[in-house]
Amino acid sequence: MCAYASLVGLLSVTPSLDLGAVLPGLDKMGHLCEYLVFAWLFAVAIRVDQVEGRADWLVPWTCVTVYGLLMEVIQLLVPWRSAD
Repeated sequence: MCAYASLVGLLSVTPSLDLGAVLPGLDKMGHLCEYLVFAWLFAVAIRVDQVEGRADWLVPWTCVTVYGLLMEVIQLLVPWRSAD
């Protein structure tokens, strides 16, 4: 999970292709898939799958959402990226 978080962080600050220009919404779908995998890896890492109840998924979703928001703030500081 830590390696995946590092990969997401690295990809968030490197120059990127404008996939939204190729196919509108493609970049948003990519982000959705990227963070769904991240939340799943986080849940597996803390063994949420062994505990019954949907409320237990709140911790991974919250942590991944906060991480995503942090990446958006960092992108505001990087001149070749934009936060949107």
